[in-house]
Amino acid sequence: MLLASGCASNPNLTTEQMTDNQSRLAPIARHHIPAAIPKQASSVSTLEGAEGSSYQTLQNARNIPEENSSWLDRFIRDHVPYRSQSSPPSPKPRTFAETADNENQVLNLVNMARANAGLPPLSESSRLTDMALTKAQEMDSRNYFSHYSPTFGSPFDMMASFGIDYRSAGENIAQGQASPAEVVEQWMSSPQHRSNILNRSYSLVGIAYYNGKWVQEFVG
Repeated sequence: MLLASGCASNPNLTTEQMTDNQSRLAPIARHHIPAAIPKQASSVSTLEGAEGSSYQTLQNARNIPEENSSWLDRFIRDHVPYRSQSSPPSPKPRTFAETADNENQVLNLVNMARANAGLPPLSESSRLTDMALTKAQEMDSRNYFSHYSPTFGSPFDMMASFGIDYRSAGENIAQGQASPAEVVEQWMSSPQHRSNILNRSYSLVGIAYYNGKWVQEFVG
């Protein structure tokens, strides 16, 4: 099973499903991830200058009915209390030795894709990276896959909690992919995810990998 999600702050978001016909990126050594984690990805983003922070969870899995893929989001919103925080928590220490290498490889692949599209590279933001790691760890510890955090709310609410300012912003999430090459390949094979990676208005990115969870946070 393979799932991917991307998010951009946009009042008119559409759902994208990963396809089996994917263009190949240069292979990179695969790293161990827990075999039981289903492969997923999702994205959401904002339109530059759009008012508010409307968003929609994009969570379609191969061989998983649509009604099942959205059940968790409805459950979280209906049954898990929202808790805003005045200051962001510190991410938990990570135990995977390959984590930093995974994140660096994702950044390199993203900037290669942007260069091929004639776009400037994204610079890494430590604050966005802390946010991405916190999101990845929370998805792991609370066993959910969604742009909506039971602790912080939407990705854009979470950015506010971390003191991150932006004119445009987006989030890509994924889980279960075995390597940086695989997760970037699948993001790039989906128009919604690719539009976050190749968004001309973005200049900063934070990337995190934790226990099979992948998170990208973009701002411009």
